[in-house]
Amino acid sequence: MSLATRLAATPTGPVEYRLTGVGSRAVLVLHGGQVSAAVPLGERDLLKLGLRVLAVSRPGYGRTPVATARTRTGFGEVIAQLCRRLKIDRLAAVVGMSHGGPSAVALAACHPELVEGLILESAISSLPWPDQATRMGAHLAFNSWTEPLTWRLTGALARWAPGVFLRTMLGALSTGSGSRVLADLTLADRAEVLDLFRSLRASHGFLHDIREPVDPSLEERIRCPTLIIASRQDGQVPPRHAEHLHQHIPGATLTWSHAPSHLIWFGSSAGERTEQVTRFLTEVATRGCPSRPGA
Repeated sequence: MSLATRLAATPTGPVEYRLTGVGSRAVLVLHGGQVSAAVPLGERDLLKLGLRVLAVSRPGYGRTPVATARTRTGFGEVIAQLCRRLKIDRLAAVVGMSHGGPSAVALAACHPELVEGLILESAISSLPWPDQATRMGAHLAFNSWTEPLTWRLTGALARWAPGVFLRTMLGALSTGSGSRVLADLTLADRAEVLDLFRSLRASHGFLHDIREPVDPSLEERIRCPTLIIASRQDGQVPPRHAEHLHQHIPGATLTWSHAPSHLIWFGSSAGERTEQVTRFLTEVATRGCPSRPGA
């Protein structure tokens, strides 16, 4: 699943990115925890719309060090510099997935001249996250001493018992059972999700994510059209985060996915997400402000 990436120099440090497609308009994708720019998650539909996809590894993921930008607003400056270097004057949208949501919000709030639309998918908000148990578990599993062992054990389970591995991982991302989520996936989905899980690497990024608080004032500064997509069965990011974003981002549209887990890009409901994103991007491009579909 991993694709080739490049490094760009910025005044504060290197940033890893990947630019895919040949369209005249570009969409920026900011992935969630443990995912770098090398992973093409949720991009297929964007490319089919004739858009270029600019994927950027957030600080601590892939080859972007934490020192490049220690705050989300600082990372927004890095992205703005990268866009200038790539001769991208405007972004048709910024897509913030999961933990990438706050960085997408920061960019849209601080650089309105660059961002035409904002899409937040299974995204966290400025509400407190994670809970104390998850925070402690992350420090145990992903500190500099234990992380290599964590990924070796994860990789071994994925190789020798892929069914058990998938059910376990999917169960952690759902309010239901892993078996139920697995049953919703086609064989092609299962292979793609397995590749996704195998590609996960926290490096220093996940701990950096949970240490840095999210500035709530940035959500209220958003002025571009915003689409929020979330599942009420998300076991990773509680639905109240989507509701909070909807309440605090002016004019935002919230639509609920029927996905049985955090992974709204896979399974029987993935087509709904595709339709919502396609309609949003089309209307932003043609009218500058999308209509509000029923939430």
